[in-house]
Amino acid sequence: MILLWPSRQSSFGATFTVVENIVAASMLGRAALILIGTKVEHPGSVGLLGIAVLVWFGDTT
Repeated sequence: MILLWPSRQSSFGATFTVVENIVAASMLGRAALILIGTKVEHPGSVGLLGIAVLVWFGDTT
């Protein structure tokens, strides 16, 4: 739901930038914790890392 809302907005404000940075940082942090905690055995870390990268790329365009 959080990712759907920004994709539908035509104008982005400062609030969106803050939310975007929070989502990207939290997904990257969670991916790192899962990678370290499971010794790279859990595939969920790849999904979280993918979300973080996609949110970051969405911010740069």
